[in-house]
Amino acid sequence: MVRTARDSGRTLLGTIDDILDFSKIEAGRMQIEVVPMSVAEVAEGVC
Repeated sequence: MVRTARDSGRTLLGTIDDILDFSKIEAGRMQIEVVPMSVAEVAEGVC
């Protein structure tokens, strides 16, 4: 039960961080940097 609460809290915190990042981008307070990346490497890291 404690593990579920901890995991849920982490998920909620991640969601809030994402929302705040989008707000900063929309307000022009965060710059987006375009960098080359490998989709295959990202996919391997997820699976």
